[in-house]
Amino acid sequence: MVVPTLGRRESLLRVLSALAQQLPSGAFEVVVVCDGDTDGSADACRGMAATMPYPLQIVEQSTQGPASARNRGIAAASGDLIVFLDDDVLPDPTLVATHIAAHAGQMHMASIGPLLPPADVSLSVWGSWEERMLCRQYDDMVAGRWEATHRQFYTGNAAVRKDHILAAGGFDPSFKRAEDVELALRLSERGTKFVFLPQARGWHYVQRPFQAWVRVPAAYGAADVSMARSGRPEILGTAVWQFKSRRLPVRLLTHVCVGRGITNMVVRMLGTMIRLADRWRLRSVSDPLCSLIFNLEYYHGLAGALGGRNLFVRLMSNKLSPTAICLEPSPQHTR
Repeated sequence: MVVPTLGRRESLLRVLSALAQQLPSGAFEVVVVCDGDTDGSADACRGMAATMPYPLQIVEQSTQGPASARNRGIAAASGDLIVFLDDDVLPDPTLVATHIAAHAGQMHMASIGPLLPPADVSLSVWGSWEERMLCRQYDDMVAGRWEATHRQFYTGNAAVRKDHILAAGGFDPSFKRAEDVELALRLSERGTKFVFLPQARGWHYVQRPFQAWVRVPAAYGAADVSMARSGRPEILGTAVWQFKSRRLPVRLLTHVCVGRGITNMVVRMLGTMIRLADRWRLRSVSDPLCSLIFNLEYYHGLAGALGGRNLFVRLMSNKLSPTAICLEPSPQHTR
């Protein structure tokens, strides 16, 4: 098992303690990769290593991002199957065993476990909304309305064979977000099948402040452009199709704001409205606003990575094809 961490000492120690309750115990190892130790996480892990029923290895590196940290963990792991777990995901006692059982006799498979909202803490209004959106995806997969794909391969709770990861080239450290989806895309192109395991439950204690939360969809938009420009223009074709299917308020606000300096101001204003709606317990108001912000930031990030508003508008209005966009020189931007 590979657990990257940065600045979440108490949460990490809870996760490691919960892994001691896995059934059967001792059937796995844990590699913790401290991606820059800012809070004494490495020493705290070493202090509890002797008390754990599983081998616990601690790897330290300067802060290089989650992709690099996971690559270091994969290199240090001795097992054939790599189970990924985030440092804020508390595993059910059968999480590891469920992943292991699913891979028995399966050579080209990646398993995905759910990231579920915990019952013992109150998440932020935007964190709660995000968890509900994930749970909606899980319900759809369980009901057979659609199958799991690389898009659901979130390394907060997932597993794949080590040799397949290495054969695909590992995680791309240039991606600071969506590095797991990008690797999964390459795995998919190599014939990997993705399977959702509803019983491999992990409880996601996500605690992102608002400004950190809005950076997530923007980074996903930029990552989609990067993946498209690596010879996969169909990713932008999907983005265009999805944009046309969005609700009218999303499309209107995107056309007004995206690629312009007013986006940050509008997002801050909508964030204030979300907090007010949450205070008055108006989920019928806060949920659509969260969706509006998430979509707006995604398209804002996508437009920035494309090279600006003009290219974004031309792409979404079918005046420029995804293939032509991908032939444009990549602008200088930060993912």
